[in-house]
Amino acid sequence: MAGANVLICSFMMVLLFANVMPRAYGDCNVVELSPCAGAYEGGPPTSECCSVLKTQKSCYCVYARDPTYGPIIYSATGKRIANACGIAFPSC
Repeated sequence: MAGANVLICSFMMVLLFANVMPRAYGDCNVVELSPCAGAYEGGPPTSECCSVLKTQKSCYCVYARDPTYGPIIYSATGKRIANACGIAFPSC
């Protein structure tokens, strides 16, 4: 449980700092993933979250290579959200 809390806090901090200093990689902008914050807190992903994930699918590997976002993308929670949205998790 403590690990999940650390992961959630980490994700929220990433979103907070992403809003201050967004990282954009071409068409990939991590701030666009903010509708998924509730899902990282343990709730089900919203339709908006799933829609954003589908439009950002080509960005997963870009985010995964980033040392800040990679652990969040590859976390059990990240995989749960992708699965709940019907998105095949890529191997990068």
